[in-house]
Amino acid sequence: MNKFGDTYLEKDQLIEYTLRFLNSHPDFNVEQDLVFDQIQSLLEVKRIVEVEGKIALKYLYQAEGYLAKKVKEINNIEISEINADEFEELVKNFQTINDITYTKAQKKAIYTALNNNFSIITGGPGTGKTTVIKGVIEIYKWLHNNKIEKDLIKLAAPTGKAAKRISEATNLTATTVHKLLGYDFEGTFKYDEYNELDAKILIVDEASMLDSLLARKLFSAVGKNTKVIFVGDANQLPSVGPGDVLNNLIESKIFNVVELDIIHRQASDSHIISLAYDILNKNINENFFHNYPDKQFLNARDDTISTRILEKIAYLIEEGYDLINDIQILIPVYKGYNGIDRINALIQSTFNKDNQKFAVKYKDKEFWYGDKVMQLINQPEDNIMNGDQGVVIGITPNDELIVDFSEIIVKYSTKDLENLTLAYAVSIHKSQGSEFRAVIMPLSKAYTIMLKRKLLYTAVTRAKEQLIMIGDFESYRR
Repeated sequence: MNKFGDTYLEKDQLIEYTLRFLNSHPDFNVEQDLVFDQIQSLLEVKRIVEVEGKIALKYLYQAEGYLAKKVKEINNIEISEINADEFEELVKNFQTINDITYTKAQKKAIYTALNNNFSIITGGPGTGKTTVIKGVIEIYKWLHNNKIEKDLIKLAAPTGKAAKRISEATNLTATTVHKLLGYDFEGTFKYDEYNELDAKILIVDEASMLDSLLARKLFSAVGKNTKVIFVGDANQLPSVGPGDVLNNLIESKIFNVVELDIIHRQASDSHIISLAYDILNKNINENFFHNYPDKQFLNARDDTISTRILEKIAYLIEEGYDLINDIQILIPVYKGYNGIDRINALIQSTFNKDNQKFAVKYKDKEFWYGDKVMQLINQPEDNIMNGDQGVVIGITPNDELIVDFSEIIVKYSTKDLENLTLAYAVSIHKSQGSEFRAVIMPLSKAYTIMLKRKLLYTAVTRAKEQLIMIGDFESYRR
């Protein structure tokens, strides 16, 4: 109900915001009594609900009520997979086989996940969340004498890229939450309270991206015999949709939460991760502007930022980075001189100009052969989801665009191009759940005020090897 993802507002706030919005139009002069009367009418027809002076949309109120009830039910199912002595023996064997050493918190996370029907593992970059997931899965299988069928251990994430990443890390198949639930092109789900998932363990990575509606759908399909483990970074941006599920569950203090807070040696050597924690701790000092092999801040006026972006892309390509697969520009706004739309067009015309003659136009969009593109809505009939990135690999004589989404080939008619956009530069929200070898982040004065702590932290933690920030030093020193 507001830009922070809240699903309710105080009644006085709702009246104030509504008046402010309506009266921003020069032809409107709406009185407070009219807004109050309309709210009462909506309450009477039950489009909205009021609880203790707070107003919520009815469908969101019901979804969150169901979600809270179902998570509590799952959490309250008592299980005991393993005692402390047996656990110590198994975790010792796992560490020896995999040549790793778990921290005290990591061991606690695995033990908690095994001995509870619902648990949350949270931690920032470099704290070993994925290593913990591996331990949970392997030790669980050992406890059951390796007789648990692979398809009874479900791994899911809100986005395709996040699912692919956790799949590669664990050598197990991971899917998007939508695909796990059997989402189809009619907008319905195969799995729900009447047809529950057949699973012993369900691990959801990047859980901070789950909104209230999708989380409700997910838990409706979870049976009492399924162990649910949420994994995520509570300091990331909340979901684009309504609600802040992961943080709400953690802040309730009624569920089993283990926070991983030790950065491992390899990660601690990263200036990118160090910067991420500086941002998190509000410790933006001169180190923010220092240049290191993996982190740079290039001083540039707003009118030269785009030129510096192109220079850095050219440099990275010379160093062996691939523009499509390795390099991502992250920008918080679409419009303006240094917004996503203009930067995308510049990169396209600079680095893909040889393919300009192989083009398809749709309204104000133009796609060329070889372009990096992104899907804007869920398209389950083609097995692609909002935020999935691909590359244009062909154009038919009928001006149909053929796009390769990591070996899923999709053909777009001209009218379908409304659901596609260039993706050399994307919003920070759209980058959630993804990692890139190199991230370039322009920091224009025009959107300095937008770069709140969580937004900046999320952007920085997308970079694996190279983080290049480009902007005016003084505006960020202030």
